[in-house]
Amino acid sequence: MSDKRRRLEMLTALLRISTDSPEAKARAAEHQDRMDALGRQPGWSLALNPTPALRAEFGDAELRPPRRAQPPPGRRDGCRPCRQRT
Repeated sequence: MSDKRRRLEMLTALLRISTDSPEAKARAAEHQDRMDALGRQPGWSLALNPTPALRAEFGDAELRPPRRAQPPPGRRDGCRPCRQRT
């Protein structure tokens, strides 16, 4: 068991180092800039919540109105819409 724990700790440390590297931070910043340029935010689905750019490209008639993504049925683990219902 201790070998598995050491391996887990080593892999966790490697992941932490790789996500904290300057290159990883630059990639994350570039990704966020692309998301911002497209009007996207984490936690939103383009199928249910099309961006203004997507609406302009495909036309409003083809897309449903925006709405917040919902958790799968039976899963009420603290998402904002579920807390508001109770």
